[in-house]
Amino acid sequence: MVCYLSNSNINDKKNVVIDYNHYFDYTYMVVEVEELVFETIIINTQRRKRMKKYFEVNTKTIVATALGAALFTLLFMFVKVPSPIPETSFQTAYGLSAFFAMLFGPIAGGLIAFIGHGLSDALQYGSPWWSWVIASGVASFIFGFAFKTSKIEDGEFVLKDIIRFNIIQVVGNLVAWVVVAPVLDILIYAEPVNLVFTQGIIAAVMNIISAGVIGTLLLIAYSKTRVKKGSLNKND
Repeated sequence: MVCYLSNSNINDKKNVVIDYNHYFDYTYMVVEVEELVFETIIINTQRRKRMKKYFEVNTKTIVATALGAALFTLLFMFVKVPSPIPETSFQTAYGLSAFFAMLFGPIAGGLIAFIGHGLSDALQYGSPWWSWVIASGVASFIFGFAFKTSKIEDGEFVLKDIIRFNIIQVVGNLVAWVVVAPVLDILIYAEPVNLVFTQGIIAAVMNIISAGVIGTLLLIAYSKTRVKKGSLNKND
């Protein structure tokens, strides 16, 4: 839109041109920016709320942590299969910690494995092997990021949920056993580099299988015990 105004103060009567298109373009751009900022604020708020749920600690979390740590300790001590690599075993306990982490979040998962592994070492060997105790906690803490990613409490644990859970547990195990455990073994105990990384890789593979098979089966079984949303009809 263009408007022509006559300027009476100018002798030659030049027309003064006001182009309103620039004004409307500027206004539209301002509105677009405001909408983008508003959407960003909403998204960030939703993310903060979601992250807060991951790390929320309540009575249920505390009870689950105590029960899970006790069960983890027993499984870690008595239900395991030794491997050919020294100081490594196939531990069924990581299937349990993955199960609890999925249901109760990273805090519960991390504490269950950390406390359970520490108690098991203390009871069997007199003192914990801290590098691996910490790695256990890290692995199960990461497992907990599968928390709130499915509708398992509504009786739904479908293929996409199984795949997502297993991607997360694989990442957790690789970080814990291929990075955290060997590095801490070297820093804390001055263990040989080749040995600790070999042990870490073997442990990662076995714990991925444990969490992937046992954890997945436990979660499928648990989902079957939950009533699917909308499956109950109100009786007249």
